[in-house]
Amino acid sequence: MGKRVTACLGAVLLCLGLGQDALALEARIDGLEGDVADNVRHYLSGLDAEQYARLRLEGEVLRRTREAMRVYGYYEPQIHQRLDEREPPRHVDLVIEPGPQVIIEVLDVRLEGDARDDAPFRDTVEAFPLDVGDPLQHAPWDRMRNRLANLSLERGYFDWRFTDRRMEVRPFDESARLYLALDSGPRYAFGDVTIRGSHILEERLRQMTPFTPGEPYLAGDVALYAQRLGQAGWFSSVSVRPRLDSRRQLALPPSELGWWNEVGTQGEATLPDPSPMPSLQTADGPRLTDEALAAVTTLHRPERPVMPIDVVLAPADRHQFEVAVGYATDVGPRLGFGWEQPWINRYGHSLDHDLFISQPEQRLTGTYLLPLDDPLRDQYRLQYGLRHRDLDDTRTIENTIELARRWEFDNRWVQTAYLRATYEDFTQGGEADSVLIYYPGVSWSRTRTRDPRFPSWGIVNESPSSTPTACGVRMPTSCA
Repeated sequence: MGKRVTACLGAVLLCLGLGQDALALEARIDGLEGDVADNVRHYLSGLDAEQYARLRLEGEVLRRTREAMRVYGYYEPQIHQRLDEREPPRHVDLVIEPGPQVIIEVLDVRLEGDARDDAPFRDTVEAFPLDVGDPLQHAPWDRMRNRLANLSLERGYFDWRFTDRRMEVRPFDESARLYLALDSGPRYAFGDVTIRGSHILEERLRQMTPFTPGEPYLAGDVALYAQRLGQAGWFSSVSVRPRLDSRRQLALPPSELGWWNEVGTQGEATLPDPSPMPSLQTADGPRLTDEALAAVTTLHRPERPVMPIDVVLAPADRHQFEVAVGYATDVGPRLGFGWEQPWINRYGHSLDHDLFISQPEQRLTGTYLLPLDDPLRDQYRLQYGLRHRDLDDTRTIENTIELARRWEFDNRWVQTAYLRATYEDFTQGGEADSVLIYYPGVSWSRTRTRDPRFPSWGIVNESPSSTPTACGVRMPTSCA
């Protein structure tokens, strides 16, 4: 019974789905082809004929078709439509005479402010694909306008605005006039970095900044700083933001006014009479114009306004644990336990331990990291490992310790130099022996990805470890 009810419900849902697809209005177009025809179909694809009366549906089809053609410069098309006789209609036949295409008569794009000399802005304007005499298309114009707005915020022009933004279309004249003027204002520079909520030394966090105060602002550097703080593993949450709410005040930072730039604006202004008279004449009104007052207040304005950066952090849990339980046919039950300490002091040192237990093998490993001036690229690493293995007629106890120094270069190659020592005590076939091996080494590796946040492609380059010197000691004999 339950299976039959499920099958019936599935059939009903399938019919409902087919019914919804069938109610979508399908357009058959004659007289258009290419992108314009595809755009008309796209505009009509979301039209549900069941929601409109027949007369209103005809008007909606006409309106959407005109909008779809307008973005390609066709402002006076002749459209003939015919809906099928079903209720609601399933198809519409369109016969379209597109008419003349509007031609660009005037193209005026201006950059004002510091952006006039900024290469990405100039490149965006120069890359605009339309010119005077070309057919009008809305999409490239909108893309350029949005790109200029995004560049303004990305590159620190927080006082930007469009002083002119017009698209004048004259269908009767088959012409269009495009005007766009961007006043970027001054480009802001990075200001001081304010850090709150950190349990790590602020000096260590400031060494991770990809910018220095006074450099031109770049939103990408702010995002990179947030990424670096997150990669350190010291924090559960990271927020790095420019202090946008105070940008108006930052354009003219408060300063101590001296006698050279104090201006009184209350009461009647008086000026000494150049003629040698013992008394002063009272002016009828203020002697300072708006332009003069604005000029005086800019006497000590910085050449480039600054944008402070606010960093708000929350410490990560000091102790993090992980437990794993499993079973394998070759070793039987397995147990794993991990204990990680992302930070153990205010210098950002970290420690982690891993314990693995199974019937034939038990293993304990640990790593202690000591970050240096650049915590993510330069660090010391101390590793240790203990392993006991009892398999068939072989029993092994192995102890390993390693001290390593890690460098990461600007070309993303990672160099690791290390000194490793291993002591092994083993019994095989009734014979016992032990050996001590210590050797230095160096290795290089590099990891490349297309998008570090959401990688869809990557490659790892590694060089084999170099062991120029090795010494093995069979106890109790001396080094060979």
